[in-house]
Amino acid sequence: MKSPFQFSVAKVFKALGMTALALLLSMFMMQPFAFSTTALLSSHEKKDFKITDFYNIVAESRAVRQLDDNVVIVNIDNADRADIASLIDQLAIYEPAAIGLDVTFDSPRDSLVDDYLISVIEASPRIVQAVTVNPLGNSVRPDCFTVGERSFFMDSASLSTPGCPAPAVGAVNLPMKMAGGVAREFAVKYSTPDSTLVIPSFPAALAAMVDSAAHADLLARGNDLETIYYPSRIYREWDATDVDLHADEIRGRVVLIGALDDLGDKHASPLGHAISGVEIHARALSTILDRNYVTATPGWFNILAGAFVTFLFLLLYVTFVVPWKAIVLRILQVVVLYLILVISYRLFIGSNILVDFSFTFLMVTFGLFAFDIWTGGESLVDYLGKKITGRRS
Repeated sequence: MKSPFQFSVAKVFKALGMTALALLLSMFMMQPFAFSTTALLSSHEKKDFKITDFYNIVAESRAVRQLDDNVVIVNIDNADRADIASLIDQLAIYEPAAIGLDVTFDSPRDSLVDDYLISVIEASPRIVQAVTVNPLGNSVRPDCFTVGERSFFMDSASLSTPGCPAPAVGAVNLPMKMAGGVAREFAVKYSTPDSTLVIPSFPAALAAMVDSAAHADLLARGNDLETIYYPSRIYREWDATDVDLHADEIRGRVVLIGALDDLGDKHASPLGHAISGVEIHARALSTILDRNYVTATPGWFNILAGAFVTFLFLLLYVTFVVPWKAIVLRILQVVVLYLILVISYRLFIGSNILVDFSFTFLMVTFGLFAFDIWTGGESLVDYLGKKITGRRS
C-alpha cells in the first residue's frame, strides 16, 4: 500500500521556508491581531486583554474553591471614623497576626473621634496603613516615587512596628497597563529620592510583618512586579458590625480593613468582573504568603515554540499527498489550536508556569496562509520562467 506521506530533503527546506514566512507574517500582524482580540474579549473602554485572563476566567468557573487560611477581610462600606476606630480597638483583643488598614483619612474632622482613632492606631502593635505613591517625574530617575495621599496624622503619630519603617505603611497603588485597565500584578516596592528608603507595597508590607521568610523570598526573586494569582480562592468576609462573632477566625490571621462595594475602588480583574481594591490586595498577599508565584517563560522560548510547532504542522502539510488532505489538515489546524490553549491553561493553573502561546497561536493560524503565499509564489515564478524561456526560443 502506497504511503500517504512523501518525505524529501527539499520538502523539509520548503517547510522551513514557509515557517519563516509564517513567523514574519505573525510579527507583522501581531499588533492588529492583538487589537482585534482585545475588541472581542474586553470592553471597548479598557482594550486590555492577555491570554492569562482567559485562563483565570476558565479556572474561576470551576466548582473547586480554596478558602484562604491566612487572610480575612472586614467590610467598612457603611462605617464612619468612629466605627473604624472602634473596630481596630476591638480587633486588637482578638490577636490578629496583623491589620491592614486600606483607607486614608485625608483631613481632620471631629477632634474627639480623630483623637480616639489616632490613639487606637498608635496602640495597635501590628498595623499597616495605606498610602499612595506618585512618580517623581524625573527623566534621570523615572522609577522614583514620592508619597502622595496619606492620613493627615501620619507624620505626627507615634507609629512603629517591628520589621517595618515607622510608621508602617504600604503603597496601595495597583500597577496597570492603562487607566481603567486590568489589575494583574502588584509592585514589590517603590524607590524614593532618598536612596536608603523604599516604600513597600501594601501586601509586601503586611507580608514583612507576619512572615519574614516569605517576604525575603519575594525580595530574592528580584522582580519589580509580580503576577497576582487569582483563581479559585475565596476569603472570609464580614461586615464591621459582625467581627465579634468571628473572634476565633480572626486570631492569628491578617485582617484587611476596606470597602468591598465602593464603586470608586472597583477595578477590572482577570476574573472577568470588577472587584474591590482590598480584595485585590488580599490575593496579592496570599500570593506572597503561599509563594504562589507565576513563572513566565522568556520571549525567545515563546517564539521558538511557535516556530517549532508551525514547522511540524507545515512539514505534515507538504508531505501529505492524498486528494482530501485540505479538509483533514484544516481540522488538524483547529485541533492544534485547541491543544495549545489546553496545554497552556494546564501549565498555568497546575504548575504556575506561564507559557505565552499567543505567538504560537498566531503562527499556526497564519501557517496555511504562508503555504498559500509560498505555492502562489512558486506558480508565479514557474509561469514567468516559462514566459521568458518561450520568448528566447
